[in-house]
Amino acid sequence: MEGRPDDSSKPLTHSSVPTPKATQTVSRLRLIWLIVGTIELLAGLVAGIIATNPSYMDRYGYEDLLPIILSAIGVLVGMGIANVLIAYYLPRGRRRTWQIAVVISLLHIALGAVTIFTLIEGWFVTIGSTNSIKVMSVLAYTAVGAVLLVLLCKTRVRENLGIHFVSRKKALISACMIIAVVVVPTFTIFYSYGYSTGIFALQVTDYADRDRFESSSAWYIPEGANEWSIAADMPTPRDEPVAGVIENKIYLVGGHDASTLATDKVEVYDAKSNTWSEVKELPIALDHVGVASYQAKLYVIGGFTADFRVSNTLFIYDPDTNEWTRGKDMPTARSSVTAQFINGILYVVGGWNDDPLSVNEAYDPATDTWVSKTPMPTARDHHASGVVDGKLYVIGGRQGSLWANVNANEEYDPEKDEWSTKAPIPSYRAGITAVSLPDSIYVFGGENPVRAFDNNEQYIPSLNKWIIRDSMPTARHGLASAAVDGNIYLIGGSVTQGFSPTSKNEVFTPIDWRTSENGN
Repeated sequence: MEGRPDDSSKPLTHSSVPTPKATQTVSRLRLIWLIVGTIELLAGLVAGIIATNPSYMDRYGYEDLLPIILSAIGVLVGMGIANVLIAYYLPRGRRRTWQIAVVISLLHIALGAVTIFTLIEGWFVTIGSTNSIKVMSVLAYTAVGAVLLVLLCKTRVRENLGIHFVSRKKALISACMIIAVVVVPTFTIFYSYGYSTGIFALQVTDYADRDRFESSSAWYIPEGANEWSIAADMPTPRDEPVAGVIENKIYLVGGHDASTLATDKVEVYDAKSNTWSEVKELPIALDHVGVASYQAKLYVIGGFTADFRVSNTLFIYDPDTNEWTRGKDMPTARSSVTAQFINGILYVVGGWNDDPLSVNEAYDPATDTWVSKTPMPTARDHHASGVVDGKLYVIGGRQGSLWANVNANEEYDPEKDEWSTKAPIPSYRAGITAVSLPDSIYVFGGENPVRAFDNNEQYIPSLNKWIIRDSMPTARHGLASAAVDGNIYLIGGSVTQGFSPTSKNEVFTPIDWRTSENGN
């Protein structure tokens, strides 16, 4: 028995003469398709230029960005070409062209939904206007797909193109089938692909890209140096805690617990007995705070509250009484700061409050007063610092966005109230932690949009040199660090980009860098 001839590629006969309004709507629809296709082709071109720009790619590493860039080029160019072709063929009234146009519209919506989902999922990591802009951009992309779909399904457009459904019921069934066949698999495939490749920033990759720094000023400790050991895990897994040392005990303060909200918990690690205990909790739950210890007291500054408000509070803990008191509030409310004592004065530098800050404010505990100092040259947040020979070194961080990590290293001289630029850290990292030993500052961990870092880099101010040290056993960001008896303890943090709190406690015991062949 002969089947029906395939007429899906032939123009359909209009049952009625199209109205001028319908013709005008189709013309506008063609223009929208053409504009969207052109924009996507241009975006693909820009992605290609980025892929061939060594300075930009080196900032995050080819192994991190290349899968993202190639995927973006493929999607943008493919969608762009499809949109331009649809704009050309749509007025010819072919059913197959209309069906392809519906599928492409749904793909816009599906791809936008995947991106929005992953952006919102990581919102607690980067709070502020930068993510709002990202979400608005992707919402606009998704909205374009929705508008195109609505216009394609308008009765006068379908009639103008000669597209007819026998009934609304069949039209609805057709739409559901297309959604089931196109949107759901696309969402699943792209989201699964993102998880497996790190495109959606959920991959942990080892730090092994030393070739990037062969021509830099960084040295390397010889491979095989055994500098790491494992200590007792922190009882409560936490992201973004801070650590201060009082009488050889490490106090872990605040951060996010497993609920993703700020916590008031304070746990104490005794390095001699390798045991943990709890002391009185913070007066309020806080995360992303600054911390420093002075004269056997712990000073906790700024941060985010549990309801995501930026704080300017100063809380002071006395272990002898197991009580917290409140000092004078910091003049500038901010989170993600760095804080250090130098000659009895507490310096709180940088941070975040809707934008990255360069603020430098000093607190005198003897008078309970704050004064403003010369701002840091590079505004940033999620940075780290160390003190060597009475000078403050502020290192790394980011400028709001995960895509805006910086490698700045700036020295502050409190006596002169002046800043100067020093050798940049070899890697662009934020969400880092740092510890000062007598002649060096060690910088650990961090993240970029794709992964958490296991980097361990040592800065020697007297030489203005960096040394690439043995990598951390576990890549992390948002971790705390403290030194006791020459051992550096790396505690807590998140093991992937985004939120994945851990209780790990790993110990770095640095061998003398002067024994390296680099230091001879």
